[in-house]
Amino acid sequence: LLSLVLARSFPNSTITATDNHPSVLDNLRANVALNADCTNIIVQPLDWANPRAFHGTQFDVIVASDVVYEIEHCALVKSCVEQLLRRPQDDRGDSVPPMFHLVVPHRQTHTRELQSVFNAFPLITKQSPLRPLMSESHMALSTHSLETVVRLDDSGQEITYSCLKIV
Repeated sequence: LLSLVLARSFPNSTITATDNHPSVLDNLRANVALNADCTNIIVQPLDWANPRAFHGTQFDVIVASDVVYEIEHCALVKSCVEQLLRRPQDDRGDSVPPMFHLVVPHRQTHTRELQSVFNAFPLITKQSPLRPLMSESHMALSTHSLETVVRLDDSGQEITYSCLKIV
């Protein structure tokens, strides 16, 4: 659903929807086909442990929602984003830097997983200045904005989400 919302919100952009599970990819393709007006979506497999399958492709924006189910997932997601997010180019005068948007639900059973996200992408404050690029192949990613959102699910239960803007 996220890719469909993005495709409609940004009709002049190409949206690449990914997953690693064949059944989820089939479902993605079926949803894209049902929404024939969303012609700007590409569905591709992505293995976080091997993002080189994108052959040097880099993205201006990466959006991920509810992808950290195990502590190990955070390190895989971070490594993947480090390889796939376009590098800022000072000489180009970027008005909008490349950005990784990550939405993480708070679950009572996943407090360590949530903490792994905050450890992997530390929040930048006035006391902690921006970190420079580490190397050509890895970026020093950090959270520049953190928003907590609370919503009610279908049963009336509150669900809390952390929404991180990571550069």
